[in-house]
Parts: sequence; C-alpha cells; structure tokens
Amino acid sequence: MEKEKHIDLSVIVPIYNTETYLPVCLDSLLGIDGPCVEIVLVNDGSTDGSGMIADAYAQKASRIRVIHRANGGASAARNTGLEVARGEYILFVDSDDWVLSDALVSLFHAGVESRADVVMGEIRFCDQEGNPGALFNPVKGMLPEVLPGREGFVGLMRDGSYLPTPVRFVCRRDFLRTIGVLRRGSCMRMSFGLPSFSARRRGWRLPARSFIDTAKTSLRSCI
Repeated sequence: MEKEKHIDLSVIVPIYNTETYLPVCLDSLLGIDGPCVEIVLVNDGSTDGSGMIADAYAQKASRIRVIHRANGGASAARNTGLEVARGEYILFVDSDDWVLSDALVSLFHAGVESRADVVMGEIRFCDQEGNPGALFNPVKGMLPEVLPGREGFVGLMRDGSYLPTPVRFVCRRDFLRTIGVLRRGSCMRMSFGLPSFSARRRGWRLPARSFIDTAKTSLRSCI
C-alpha cells in the first residue's frame, strides 16, 4: 500500500458568493513554492459561480480539494475543512484574500523552527489596486518572538495587540483539534481565547511578511 504523502500546510478557504475575488485568491495560493501545501476549498452553499470556479481550479491543480455543503456560515465551513485537512499546520484564508509569494513559507518555517502551536502575523489594509496602507491593530511593545501560551495571550491582550480572527494565525493542526475548535456550534473566533492557550507550554511565534485580502472596498493583509 502506498504511503500517504506528508502535507506540511493545509490552507482552508471557506467560500460564499465571492466569484469576483476567488480566482485572485486561488492563483495566489497556487503560487506558493516551498512547503508541501494542500488547499481545501469549502463551498458553503454559494448561489453565484463560486462553486464552479472552485471545481474548475481543482481539475487543473491536484493540490486543491473541493467540498460542497449547504450554507452554514464561515465558522462551520472552516470546521468542515479542518475535519479533512492533513497538514501539520493550518491556515484559514478568506476567499477574498490573496497571499504574497513567500508569506506562507515564512509563517510555516517560523512555526517549525520554534515548535510553536500558533504563529501570528500582522494585518494590513490596502486599496482595490493592492496598494498597502497602514497596519491594522499592529503588535505593540517589545514582545519577544516566542511566548508561552498563557503569557503570550495575556501580554497581547494587555497591550491591545490580540485580534481574534482566524486569518491572522497559522496553527498546528493537533493543537486546533485539542482546544475543541470542532465543537458543534462553536464560534471559531472565540476558540482562540485564554482557556485555549493557558494549558500549553509553547504558544506564540510573532513573525512578519504580508498577506493581503481583497475584501470589497479594502484589502486585509495577515502575517
């Protein structure tokens, strides 16, 4: 029996009616060169052409898998993707995001080198042409790069740097499953709170780079 291929990083993309932005998102993900990456697209009951776009890309690229499900919201779609993800690390990308060339490589290697459960980056707003603007809720103070779980969370909360949105984090898959992200009806944003990190010995790694989001009137950048 052939041994299953090791996957370094799973990128999970919940999709709902973003046909205008989805090709840009997928083209950027397919441009990742370095770690072994799988892309899990979860079509959350889209009523536009998003599902067909996802299927078309999957036919052309073997690293893409598509799951079609009834609409249940972004958190439920992320959970669906996490159930089938095989990567050592997980990144959740919104379907109106795009990722700059070496961004995920930087985050993945930061996690591996520091053995961190969570790697957190910055978010930058940009205009529709992709011109970067100011950082949104940047990390403040002189925090060390590697922080234990409870200390890291409390420190980021204290200086106002913690932003509980999934697209800001690359997380170890086993860690996400341990903290109960897959609980039925759970809100994923709240799962990144203090109880999740307080029991962990190794917690946060704070690197840089950029990850840009094409969202409607502005773009977000995470890493």
